[in-house]
Amino acid sequence: MIKPMRAYFPFTFIVENQSYCCIWYSDSVDGFIMDADKIKHFSSMSALISYVVSQNLMIAEETTVLFVDGFTHWLEEPAEIDCEEFLMFWNVVTDLAHSSEFSFYGDHTTKILTGVYDKLFIGSQLPSKEAGNSLNAPIWDKTERLELTKVIEDGLRIIKSCL
Repeated sequence: MIKPMRAYFPFTFIVENQSYCCIWYSDSVDGFIMDADKIKHFSSMSALISYVVSQNLMIAEETTVLFVDGFTHWLEEPAEIDCEEFLMFWNVVTDLAHSSEFSFYGDHTTKILTGVYDKLFIGSQLPSKEAGNSLNAPIWDKTERLELTKVIEDGLRIIKSCL
């Protein structure tokens, strides 16, 4: 069986209004290109592209951006949960934890965490985003919000430790 090639994608973390351009990859286990125990990051997309060319990597054109500061703000003043954004945060931190060998709270397989993740997944699906359709919009109880808070706090710890 032929193993599929690793696919590379530009990814930018925005932390404290500073951009960290890096490379996310998709493989049997997804992750980020690391430099020792830190994410290999660049100050600009042109610097990232220069690195990609020097390493002879094929990289997608579209950049994914994660506004980490928004999650810090949410912890300070919890508000509505944007399922798509929170799901992306969770998945990105899972990939980063695999790359850095950090243990991530969100990767624990407990009934409550699985339920919270599933609610984010369902809530991020298109039908729940259509105007006036709340069919798939999750309703969050106090325990679920507390678990999501722990996921975000631990995710922020991992992101900041790896930058």
